[in-house]
Amino acid sequence: MFRLKNILLLIIIYFMFALNVFAETGYVTDRTGVNMRNKPSTKSSEVILSIPYNAEFYISDLNVPEGDKTCSKSWYYVYYDGKYGYICSNLVSVYG
Repeated sequence: MFRLKNILLLIIIYFMFALNVFAETGYVTDRTGVNMRNKPSTKSSEVILSIPYNAEFYISDLNVPEGDKTCSKSWYYVYYDGKYGYICSNLVSVYG
């Protein structure tokens, strides 16, 4: 019985860490807001949604490797309002 409790405890601890998703929090600093796009490009015609000024969002990836030069800094892959997409890091700040 003692061994079974230890095994269950280890399984619970494993899943607590395995399912933990780390994400940075950011906020929009541009007063006109920022467009979340389906690709890391301002040439991308598909805007998923607009994130308003001072709104908070979660950053899934701070260093998107692919992306065009229409953003002078890097692109972020973010989550906001139930959707994922790309935003230019020039228009936002990261907490912490």
